[in-house]
This record gives sequence, C-alpha cells and structure tokens, in this order.
Amino acid sequence: MVHRQDYVHRDIKPLNIMLREDGSAVLLDFGAARQVVGQLSKSITSILTPGYAPIEQYDSKASDVGPWSDFYALGVTVYRCVTGVSEGALLDATVRSRLAARGEAEKDLRPAIEVARGYDRGLLRAIDWCMKVDERERPQDVAALRALLDGAGPVPPPRPDKDEGKPLPSVVWAAVGAVLLLIGLVVWQWLSPLSGDWRDDAGEALAPAAVEPGTAVPVSPRVVEAPGSLVLELSPSDARVILPDIELGYRSDMALLAGEYRVIVSKAGYEEFTGTVRIESGERATRSIVLRRARVSERAVGAVFRDALKSGGEGPEMVVLPTGRFRMGSPSGETGRFSHEGPLRTVTIGSRIAMGCNEVTFADYDRFVLATGRARPDDAGWGRGSRPVINVSQEDAQAYAAWLSVQTGQAYRLPSESEWEYAARAGTRTRYSWGDEIGVNRANCDGCGSEWDDEQTAPVGRFEANGFGLYDMHGNVWEWLEDCYADSYAGAPSDGSARTSGCVYNSAVLRGGADAVNFSV
Repeated sequence: MVHRQDYVHRDIKPLNIMLREDGSAVLLDFGAARQVVGQLSKSITSILTPGYAPIEQYDSKASDVGPWSDFYALGVTVYRCVTGVSEGALLDATVRSRLAARGEAEKDLRPAIEVARGYDRGLLRAIDWCMKVDERERPQDVAALRALLDGAGPVPPPRPDKDEGKPLPSVVWAAVGAVLLLIGLVVWQWLSPLSGDWRDDAGEALAPAAVEPGTAVPVSPRVVEAPGSLVLELSPSDARVILPDIELGYRSDMALLAGEYRVIVSKAGYEEFTGTVRIESGERATRSIVLRRARVSERAVGAVFRDALKSGGEGPEMVVLPTGRFRMGSPSGETGRFSHEGPLRTVTIGSRIAMGCNEVTFADYDRFVLATGRARPDDAGWGRGSRPVINVSQEDAQAYAAWLSVQTGQAYRLPSESEWEYAARAGTRTRYSWGDEIGVNRANCDGCGSEWDDEQTAPVGRFEANGFGLYDMHGNVWEWLEDCYADSYAGAPSDGSARTSGCVYNSAVLRGGADAVNFSV
C-alpha cells in the first residue's frame, strides 16, 4: 500500500475520482502528491481545495500530515454522495475549527449518520470518523478504517498528541495506493444503499452508535488562519499561467496560503508577462493581466494569428513570412510575358513581415465600413461574407489598413510589389507557385477549370495554399499594392520597399489576376 510507503495524495475530491464502466473507482490527478522529509515548504502547503482540505494542510508542520489527511478529504467526498449536500454548502475546515473553538457545534455540518438514509451504518460512522476536524481523532491508517467498515470494532479514541511523547509515523507526500483500494470499497457501498431507513420498533430513527468507553485523550481544537485565493482575469482568456512557487497548475480561485507568488503568463504570439502577486490571509485576490501582441519580428515563421480589435472582434487572419532573396520578374523567353515584367533583378526581403492568408473579405471590410461610415462597396450580386471585397480603390484599401493599425496597435499597410511577388512565388521559380502549367481547378481564372471561371468571385480559401500558407495569390480578384506603376523594373528598389517615384500615368499597381483573366507570376 502506498500509505505504508509514507505517501499522501493531498487533493482527493469528486473531480479527481473517475468511475469505470464496471463501477470501480480510480483516483486521478497525482500532481499534488509528494514525498517529503522534514519541514514543509510554501510550495507544498499551498496545495488546497477549500471544503475538502483538512485543517492540517493549512498549517506548516510536516509532522501533522499523513494518511489521516487523505481520509478527511475522502470522508467529505463520500459525505456529499450520501447526503446530497452541494459543494457550495460545505464548510471549510478552518471554519469548522473556529465553530468548535467557540462551542458552536450546532452550526457545523450534521453527521452523516443523522442525515443520510438507506446506507450501511458502518459506512456512515466511517464517514463521520474521517471528517473529524482534529487529525488525531481520525483513523490513522487504512486498517483501522476497514475494521470499522467490516464491523470488527468501534471508533477508537483519539491518538495522543505528539507532545505526550508517543512517536508519530514518518510523514511524506505522494500518490495514495492504499486510498485507491479504500475508495473502491466505499464507492461500491455508497452506490449500493440498503433498502429502507434504519428505524427501531417504534419507528424512530436510530441515534448514532455510541463510542465504547476508552481512555480518550482530551483534544483542543486547532485554529489557523484561513487561506486566501487567487483569480487571474486574463486577456487573452486562454493564456497559459505558471506559478513557479507551487507545484500544481493554476486554477481560477485556487486556494493559496498568505504570501507572495511569482506569476508567468504566456501565449504564442504575445509578449510574456512575468510579475508577482501578494495574497493576504482570507483575501480573494483578483488581478487583471493583459498580454501585449508580439511584434511580427518576434513571431515564428509560419505562425498564423489574428490581432484583436479595440472595438471588439478580430482582424484578418495573417501568416508570418520568412526573410529571403529572390529573382523578381519573368525571363525574356517565358510564355505570356509582358514587357513591364523585366528586367530580372534580385530583391532582398530582409525583415520578417506578415501577410493576410486570404484576400480581404467582405466580412472583414464591412466591419471597417460600419465603424467608420465609409461607403459600402457593391458586391455585384455575388454575395458578401467570405467572398473577397470588390469595387474598392487603392485609397479605400489604404484607409482600411490605417484603421487596422489604430484598432490593433500594429503597423498595417499594403504590401509592396516585390513583397507581393516574393509571397506569391513562395520560394519557387516557375510561372505559377505550383509549376509551369496552369492545371485544372487550382485557381479561379479564365481557363482555370473552376466552377467560378468567367462567372464570379470564389469564396476565399477554396484552392490549395502556396508554400507560405497564402491562398488565391493567383486569380479570383486583383490586389492593390503600395507601388506606383512604371513600365519596367529598371531603377526599382531592391530592398523590398515600394516604388514611389519614376512612375507613369499616376496610377497604382495591381497584381494577382481575376476570375476572367489568365495570369502568371
């Protein structure tokens, strides 16, 4: 038995007990289990579940904790099963201790043997025995408890206090093999109540069985300070919390002894928070922690994210692209080449950027329209929602990017033409990101073989993404860029920035093709 190896579970409660299909019980969550020699550290005494934790787990003396500590939590768990008492109606051990000290036992939980009906009296007496506030009055080992359950003996007197010279069992912490067997026995009994109430011939309910005379040692109630608890209000709500000073994972409103605790909060795509929180005795400490979005340069390549909007909701889905160098333009002999697609040149994308995984949808753009009062673009009768927004100008697109910057605190803009081609090629040198042939049903364009060809736009993301995780870089709709238009790449920047001089017609650049256009990179 694990208790015989001086191990204790420390966190027995209904959430940590699973019933198999055959009705047998399994004790779970050994994260609180521990084997310790000597005095307790704060990280050990901080592991508490109010209502189920015995009084000695609120104290700092290792010699006061043992198998009897698990019996208290087990007794409370089974007490709820046989009485129907809700978890909210349980009294914490610290409260029960103060009631006993003030002589107000009538305000304490009523004994199971008085309120439960239809269960074996030995089981009910065992529950009440386990729930004694003072650990010296509880069963000290599994053998004593099983003897009572089996009807082999009465409840024995309390064990003497350690000050009277009687040696105590060595105390250590960890999983409870012996309690596993005990739980299997008790669960079977509480699921198999006897029929009818226990009554005498006159129809009166039987009183609790009397304890046989013995040399009982007077016991003074122990009163300790009530624990505090910690509630972290997190943004984002699914951020991970680590409390390095305790060994259990964070749970909202978890009980902790008074003191100062380190707190680490993290989530992919956000800057990590590290700080401390102090909890006073009996305090329900509530702290708000808002993580800041990580800059693109701090995100992993390939990371997909959405920035939160101040007005509520999230911005468009973005993906982080790698840095690199590529040859921009088309070889002079490439089929379908236009004169402005050269000369070939090497461009370096030296800073990590993120680009929208999809073309901006009506759903995303309409949120901007609603917030700013800008004119609502027509959808040509094709539908809005997940279809790419159409009938917008470069100025509209730039205004949308500026609005995202204000809403998210990040720097949004239109991509440069070299950034766009780098992203569209995704490391390839072929006419299309998938090869030199247009193929069938790889995009929405004139002759692409999709159901939308020459008819209307396709909802975004209906075709396979390229190697950078970007959709619809070929076809569907033209995409506005930051550059002004020039009739060749001669003199264009080679560092990935947009071209803003040496242009003609005072016009902007569009790339990507559309549903009624054949195209290549």
